[in-house]
Amino acid sequence: MTGKIIRKYTVDKRDQTKLFTFPSRITVNLNSDICVADVLNKDKSSRVVAVTLDSKIRFTYNGQPGLGQRFYVGDIASDSVGRIILTDFFNSAVHVLSADGVYQQLLLTSDDGLSGPLTITLYTDRLWVGNGRGVIKNYKLNCP
Repeated sequence: MTGKIIRKYTVDKRDQTKLFTFPSRITVNLNSDICVADVLNKDKSSRVVAVTLDSKIRFTYNGQPGLGQRFYVGDIASDSVGRIILTDFFNSAVHVLSADGVYQQLLLTSDDGLSGPLTITLYTDRLWVGNGRGVIKNYKLNCP
């Protein structure tokens, strides 16, 4: 194996604006968008930025207003139908976005026993969520 660079993603091809501040996690969804958890500042506010393979921003997601705490994406994943699933550490929630970045729902919250989710992974109908206290929870998903 070699580590040959194929492409660098730094600026939007349309207007040369910087794509990311501090990319912390990356996944690629079903329609080949590169979905990035981007930390914006030292207070750990963040956003999700989806970029096409040719360096154009497709969408950004800044969390849901009214949740009470700042939005911080700990981790990000994509499922078999292209949905983007992400952890929101400070709000103790798991958000689901469509493949096009449209908010769909909060899949899990503190009402489901979730606390400070930092990591996430999916396998078939199973979702694993880990937190900063050394706990990993496994959930069976019932969504289509």
